[in-house]
Amino acid sequence: MHPIYALADYNEQINDWLEVISWTPQYLHGFKYDMAIQTMHYLIEKQNFSKHGAAGIVGNIYCECRFDPEASNGYHIGIMQWDWKARWPKITSWLQEQNLSTYDFCGQVKAIFLSDDANDYQEVFARMRTMTDAVRAADYWQILYEGAEGQGTGQRELGARLSLALYELDTHGFYYDETTNTMQRSV
Repeated sequence: MHPIYALADYNEQINDWLEVISWTPQYLHGFKYDMAIQTMHYLIEKQNFSKHGAAGIVGNIYCECRFDPEASNGYHIGIMQWDWKARWPKITSWLQEQNLSTYDFCGQVKAIFLSDDANDYQEVFARMRTMTDAVRAADYWQILYEGAEGQGTGQRELGARLSLALYELDTHGFYYDETTNTMQRSV
């Protein structure tokens, strides 16, 4: 392929990612770009998820708690809204063993994969590591990890698309600017 065509494809892809970022915030209130990007990097680099699988997980985190590790509805708590009686004790036990605060966001992300709760989801993790579509990954995680089929599906899917776009831009020389709440091109 001639380099000019590759550049045109590259610019078109960047424009697609920027377009996703331009329209999704109006539908995803409270979406934290910096936390999404950091979580994407952790899931891809430390847990070996595909970028699409990682985006599906981050979309679910957004939908469940808006990136607030203390979120609770009275029966469920944390970034994945774990059940108070069955799953939350396994998460908190692992966090305490690691000398981490119960409400540490990064600690809760790690606990998804390293606590005793993770033992029941190894097949889900394996499938998410090979996902090639962020929206399908969000749906898969929602049904098989969250057990919340049909609850907030649209937000999970949009969150996954936005997370993937943010990650792609981050890996292509853009950065999140907190003051303007936008992605900026690195100089």
